Amino acid sequence: MAYTAKQIKDLNRMNRASQNVSLGTTLGNLMTSGNLVSGSHTVTTPEMSASRVVLTTGLTAVKAFFSTSLRSGSPLSPTWTSGSVAGTITVHNSTSASPTTGDVLAYIAF
Repeated sequence: MAYTAKQIKDLNRMNRASQNVSLGTTLGNLMTSGNLVSGSHTVTTPEMSASRVVLTTGLTAVKAFFSTSLRSGSPLSPTWTSGSVAGTITVHNSTSASPTTGDVLAYIAF
């Protein structure tokens, strides 16, 4: 997906914060550079019993990411970290939310 020139212009003008960082231009460059990826993963039974789920992004390194975890459509809050292996994101079990079979883990990474 690529942004149109109008979408980039609109994002750049959206508010003071987006103007300060040229948000539309930055996002447009990320989208076309191949350095922005997204993915989702459904947790399997073997993964549920492990202490973490490792997601491979295809990037050489994950600089930052946005994530969400859903169980039956409702958000969860497990702990997410950049993986110890380059290009991965790790979802850890936590006291508030541990991934279980059928949970959906989704991310956007760059």
